[in-house]
Amino acid sequence: MTLHACQCVDAIALASTGKPPITALTETRNLGLASVFAVQCNGCKKHFKFETSPRIPGSRRSTVVVKDEETCLISAVLDREDVLFGEFKGPGGKSGVAKRRQGWEEVADAINAQFTSSKRSPEECRKKYNNAKQRTKEKSIT
Repeated sequence: MTLHACQCVDAIALASTGKPPITALTETRNLGLASVFAVQCNGCKKHFKFETSPRIPGSRRSTVVVKDEETCLISAVLDREDVLFGEFKGPGGKSGVAKRRQGWEEVADAINAQFTSSKRSPEECRKKYNNAKQRTKEKSIT
């Protein structure tokens, strides 16, 4: 849509007078932090679909990963740090695995409650957290 507004002669003329070249008509879908809008070029009056977080071409991912989701994930993990990463010593050692699994389920529930665009499984949350941790380590090394 922005590219069209840069090429549409009528939209350029409107922008040069201080008027907006595009108008958001309606929000057609809300995907957590990502939204899909119906927009119109005020120059030629053409209608377009505008996504604030488009799909990654050729990927199975539904939307571009939003930093706020990662921040929420890290916060949820740190709230349950003892359960997720603590050592379970003594005769109840096997119950530690169940507690750890339950902890990741709680993390996934926290993410899914706040971001409804796609449901994350406990395993996806664990992998996403480990990837974020690895990226942080790589940045600190370089």
